[in-house]
Parts: sequence; C-alpha cells; structure tokens
Amino acid sequence: MEEGGKMDLRDNFDEYEVDENDDENDYNTNELADPHRAKKYKRWIKGLLIIFCVLIVVLSSVVICYAIYIKNKYDKILIGSKSGVAENAKNLIIPNKLRGENSGDVNILFIGRRNSNMEGKYLSSAMLLINFDVKQNKMNLISIPRDLWVPIDGGYGKANSIYKTAVESPEKYPDSGLPFSKKKFSDILGINIDYIITSDFDSFEKIINRIGKVNIKMPDSEIANYPFLQFDQFKSSRDNKNKNLYHLDGPSSFIFISWPKDAIPDFDRLRRIQLFVFSFVEQYVSSSLILNWNRTNDVLDIAENGIRTDIQIWELKKLIDINENIPSGNIQQHKLTTDQSSDGGLLKETNYFGTSYCPIPGDSDFSQIHSWAEKIIAD
Repeated sequence: MEEGGKMDLRDNFDEYEVDENDDENDYNTNELADPHRAKKYKRWIKGLLIIFCVLIVVLSSVVICYAIYIKNKYDKILIGSKSGVAENAKNLIIPNKLRGENSGDVNILFIGRRNSNMEGKYLSSAMLLINFDVKQNKMNLISIPRDLWVPIDGGYGKANSIYKTAVESPEKYPDSGLPFSKKKFSDILGINIDYIITSDFDSFEKIINRIGKVNIKMPDSEIANYPFLQFDQFKSSRDNKNKNLYHLDGPSSFIFISWPKDAIPDFDRLRRIQLFVFSFVEQYVSSSLILNWNRTNDVLDIAENGIRTDIQIWELKKLIDINENIPSGNIQQHKLTTDQSSDGGLLKETNYFGTSYCPIPGDSDFSQIHSWAEKIIAD
C-alpha cells in the first residue's frame, strides 16, 4: 500500500504467481493415485515387455536358423574336421587364434584348377601362396610356375600335377588330397602352409558373374602385349573414361588369367594371375560378402561343385577382417622365375622328356628358394 491509501498491485504479485506445471503435476499425480489407471499402466508396460521378448526370441531363432543353414552348406566344401554351430558362433564373437597367428604369419595356398569339363581337369593352372603378416599388417603373394620340376610321390613331375596325383588316389591321400598338396608345396617353398583353397575356374567364373565384375588396371605397354584384349568382349569391358581400366565379367576373367592355354613358359600368365587376385581381394573380400544373404547363398551353391578348403567359417571371417585392414600399398607380389635379374629369379631352364619345358631350381635342392621365401615372410 502506498502512502495516501493507494494500492500497488506489485506488492502482492508473488501471491498470484502460478507454477505453469501445477496443473500437469496435479493431473499426473491424480492419474497415478487412481488404482485403476495404475493397473492400466502396469498392463501396458508388461505388454510392451512381452512384445519385446517375443521379438528377441524370433530374431534369435532367425539368426540361429540362418547360421545352421549356412553352416550346412559350407560344410559341403569343408574338408577335414568340422566345428559345430555353437563353436563357430563363439569364435565369430570372440575368435580363437588362427593357425600360424602366434608366429605372426598365416599362410594360405590357393590352387586354381582347370574346368571340370576340360581334359586333365585336376591339373593346376594357378598355384599361389597368400601370406598374411598379422604383426606388420602386410600381405605377400608368391606364385609358383606350373611347369616347375619337383619330386612327387617317389618320382618327379610338374608342380601342376601335385594336386592331381593326390585327388586321384583317395585311398592313399584322403581329404581330397588337400593335406598332401599343402605338404608338397610347403616342401617346395620351405615354409609352413596353414590352410588351402582349391577351385576349378568354372566355379570361380560363376562366382564372379554373381558378385560383380573385377576391375583390372594396366599400363599401355602391358595392354599392347596382350592380343586377347582386342577380342570384342574385352573391347566392351574397357572403361569409357579410363582406357587403362577393364571391368571383367566371369568369361573375360577366365581368358585374362588363362591365356594362352598352353603358354610355355607361363611366367607372364603368373603375373596376370597375381594382378587379378590382388584386384579381386581388394574389391570383394570383405565382411559385406558374408553378410549379404542372397549373395552368400548363391556363392555357396556354386562353390559346392568346384571348391574345397580346410578353412572353418569363423576362420574365414577372421581372415576377411584381417584382409580389410591391410592397405593396398602393403601388398607385395613375388614369383619364381628364370629371369635372373628379377625377384625370385632362382630357376634355370631345362628340358625333360624331349620337348617338355620344365624349369628347375638353380641349386637343384630348393635351398635357395627356401631362403628366398623365408626372407619375404620375415621382412
């Protein structure tokens, strides 16, 4: 009250302040205080929890069924011991060590075979050691020429007949000849081989058609050396903007890595195989390949007829993860050759059985090759 009896409304303003949340708080308090409303809320929350639990069970069932389905299909190409679903699931989440991982190097032998409808279908057209240096995050590719003269089964023969010798004598060399092949190529290079993959080119060609084209980049000088690049199918696969880049489908890929059919020597073809494998691994060997339901299912259907391996599913997943983390600049390519001026020039030319071309180790006992391969892996 001001002097003179006049009232100032501001004097009692605090008495009339209203909390904007009062009505809402009262409403909520009254709602929760109502036992009928409280029971309704509890039923509503309980219903949500039940729905959530059902969804979890359904999703878990789908994942488990998918895992069993994929494992059963994968087991058709898996040779040797087979892990159960539970063990694979555990190792996919918390993976064990790969073979060779404790030493820092995981070595995988890849054998590419002729198509199943070709004469000599078990002869190898590509023999490649893939070395994962898990400590230094590097990869080495080591190619072995198919005509290399090596000891086989008490005698001698070309390296491309090692797998053929084993697979055609299942009573003597079980498990599709994979252990025997690993042992023989380990003896050639002087290093332990942990895993093996073998595939005919027919399956490889179909897989490429299913997952996508492989991009191959070559300099002008190299392009000029390959007459097959003038075939119509290669002209259409050439990139419109970058003339040094080719997008190869399955049939084109087969020609690229196998031309000419009976090349003697085949050192130039070995380089193209390495280039192709390097490009394929860089583009497609990733977790997305496994996680794509339709693509994985189709690839396993194709693989059933022409691919065999001793790599478990969880091991394959871990190898893919390792590969994804390796920069392309950390991938080195090597090959055994008769070119004394090049890396791996440890072979000398010779002929056995008349016209048959068979390079042999320059020191005759493979010791130089052993030192060379060991140095590649150690560096």
